[in-house]
Amino acid sequence: MKPLIADLHMHSLMSGHAFGTIRELAFAAAERKLLAIGVTEQ
Repeated sequence: MKPLIADLHMHSLMSGHAFGTIRELAFAAAERKLLAIGVTEQ
């Protein structure tokens, strides 16, 4: 299986049901060496 390079469907606290701010999502993505993220709010 190929490694994950992006997560294009994430939710932040703004969605009302997720955990973490957009900044926290970005830091977590960087720690996992993701090249891109997409924050899709409800």
